[in-house]
Amino acid sequence: MTSELFIDSGLFETRVALKEDDKVVELFVERLSELSFVGNVYLGRVIKVLPGMDAAFIDIGLEKAAFLHVDDIDKELADSDIEAVTARKKDIRSLLHEGEKIIVQVAKNPIGTKGARLTSYISIPGRYLVMMPTEDHVGVSRRIEDEKERKRLKNILDKARKDGHGYIARTVCEGRDENELVGDMTFLSSLWADIKANLENAKAPELLHKDLDLSLRVLRDMINENTKRIVFNSRSVFDKTKQFAKKYMSHLNGTWDFYNDKIPMFEAFGIEEEFRKVLSSRVWLKSGGYIIINETEALVSIDVNTGRYTGKQDLERTALKTNLEAAKVIARQLRLRNMGGIIVIDFIDMEKEEHRKKVESAFYDEVKDDKARTNLRGLSRFGLLEMTRKRTRVSITRQLTEECYYCHGTGLIESRTTVVHEIIRKIENLAKSNPKLKKLFVTCHFEIMDLLKKENETLLQKIRDTYHVDVDVNMNYNFHITQYEVLEKSYL
Repeated sequence: MTSELFIDSGLFETRVALKEDDKVVELFVERLSELSFVGNVYLGRVIKVLPGMDAAFIDIGLEKAAFLHVDDIDKELADSDIEAVTARKKDIRSLLHEGEKIIVQVAKNPIGTKGARLTSYISIPGRYLVMMPTEDHVGVSRRIEDEKERKRLKNILDKARKDGHGYIARTVCEGRDENELVGDMTFLSSLWADIKANLENAKAPELLHKDLDLSLRVLRDMINENTKRIVFNSRSVFDKTKQFAKKYMSHLNGTWDFYNDKIPMFEAFGIEEEFRKVLSSRVWLKSGGYIIINETEALVSIDVNTGRYTGKQDLERTALKTNLEAAKVIARQLRLRNMGGIIVIDFIDMEKEEHRKKVESAFYDEVKDDKARTNLRGLSRFGLLEMTRKRTRVSITRQLTEECYYCHGTGLIESRTTVVHEIIRKIENLAKSNPKLKKLFVTCHFEIMDLLKKENETLLQKIRDTYHVDVDVNMNYNFHITQYEVLEKSYL
């Protein structure tokens, strides 16, 4: 599988697209006004301990207090002037106290109304290794399956580490020689030494270490031997990343291209369209079927439909073909949109157990290469598949959108008929409650005015005759279709 990386850099925004076999599979956006905090290390201050939630709120200098769960609290992470934090006890009150200082790392960005999620198990990623300065063990990525290679890597790390810190060999370690791994280890050790040195004059809350920007992170985390090309549209970013790669990734053999044509780079390579598509909840399948994606704060539901596809045989075969096609598209959309948390997929019902197994197996095959950790449960007899996908940053859809001002995130607004009847009901209630009322003034959207005056004139006339109230209806072009005013004029 060959891959290409496209880095589109502007004055206030960086966008990145990863293509695999000429298909866009991952999208990233980092705006100057919305920089990611994940990976940053802070000296924080405990501002509130919540025994009922087994958690604490920590001030790390962001707008919202960050959240630290008891399971994410490690041993003492700083010099003697930092109050001790005893590891792995379950009573939050014995671990933290208000006003106490603690070294923490952002594990998840603030999302919606929630502050950042923290951990005190610090991990610092390098090109090949992840350093865990507060741990004392060596591990190997589960994606490296060859036992001989796993043993080789572990032996190298056990032999090389002299600082007592823990290390995990990343997937890209596979096949690397000892010199490359030891070089990365030396770099990470010096980085941790710098963080510790920053503690000497730090006053909580304070940033101790900032992770790389987006262009360098994707270079560090996503480039491998299968990357045939990296394309830039900014000369300064091109030069910066080339220098970074020369220092830390000298083995890369892919082509480095600078794009300078008149047509915007993402338009030229068909990436801009993918950014537009992720804003839609409906994704069409080639057969004519489609999937509907609904994302909430903690749950993603995906519904599979046959749509225009009627099949050539029976209903069971139609469902099977649509589900198999949907399995591939859904797996891609999960990566493309970076959706995480609990995910429930409602495939089309199939009667035959062998067909359900086939769809389940096809979906497993599609998600096995997903870099995010996933856990899946089998496909139920009702066509439901439950899974979880690790979420470390906000989804691309939520990053690029905001809640609709009119529908408040439901995707629905009141129908015109409903609005008309709301107005009529309000007129009648006002007339009933005030016998001295002589006239009402209604202002509404022009379409609602038409409905009131044409289709519902009989109802208005009945109100006039029953309550002896004159109703004057006017339009306002600036009103939204669900917006209206009913003002009264009373005479003694």
